[in-house]
Amino acid sequence: MSKQRFSLNGFSLIEVLLASALFLFLVSGIALLTTHTLAIEQQGSNYLQAVYLAEQGREAVRFLRKSGFDTLEPLVEGGVELSDQGELQLDPSPDVFGQFERRITIGTLDDATKQVDITVLWNTQSANPATFTLTDYLYNWERPY
Repeated sequence: MSKQRFSLNGFSLIEVLLASALFLFLVSGIALLTTHTLAIEQQGSNYLQAVYLAEQGREAVRFLRKSGFDTLEPLVEGGVELSDQGELQLDPSPDVFGQFERRITIGTLDDATKQVDITVLWNTQSANPATFTLTDYLYNWERPY
């Protein structure tokens, strides 16, 4: 009696399916990681832009203080605009920059102190808008004591 040996060369169907599943799993993982990384990069970019807009609003209010501390009247969720003469002035409506909205609130704490809150809002991919708030205090250094 002689035994015949069969030599099977190549891949079986199970090996091909396992290799295909592993390849598909790796490719989908890389695609998911790339998508998540891009979303995080966009969030960081939007946050940085919101910080810059808040800083710009704070500097505009500080500039207005230099023209006279008493000229800074209370403001609720307003903005800053250029007048026809090219001068900065407070505006009762918020500033809009594309998807960003900047709201400036000025309140009087006492005769020599004003609180300035600058809030920047923008839409995100989720349903909730994102916000960044910057609070500053302005003092009347020229006030006689």
